[in-house]
Amino acid sequence: MPYIYSTLTASQNFVEWKETSDLPIAARKITILGGHGVINKQFVTPRGVVTKVSDKDMEFLKTYPPFLKMVEEGFLSYEDKKNVDVEKKIVHMNLKGDNSRQLTPAEFEKGTYDDPHNRLFTGLFKEGSRMAPQ
Repeated sequence: MPYIYSTLTASQNFVEWKETSDLPIAARKITILGGHGVINKQFVTPRGVVTKVSDKDMEFLKTYPPFLKMVEEGFLSYEDKKNVDVEKKIVHMNLKGDNSRQLTPAEFEKGTYDDPHNRLFTGLFKEGSRMAPQ
């Protein structure tokens, strides 16, 4: 059975749609687990997650453009057998994470995390304001 390695923060559903005379119906849904950079209930922050899928599901995913795009961008990769440790496999994948990941303490240091869409770092809190970071 194939294994899919993920550095996505959130789990991702890939749906195969069946056309009908009315609205399309979901024929199958394949969920690839996420969790990269998110602390779990054991207070562990995994750098990568592995999901086992069936051979039939893997055949579909290899032809599904959204899945292939995530593989191309380095968020997902796959192997036919689980002979690779997750930590070793993800070394060559996209470890910056997606935009929904949690920030690390180092990224809160001034000037380290420059995202123009993040209001905390674009002047929402002015110096001297009681809401400004101390």
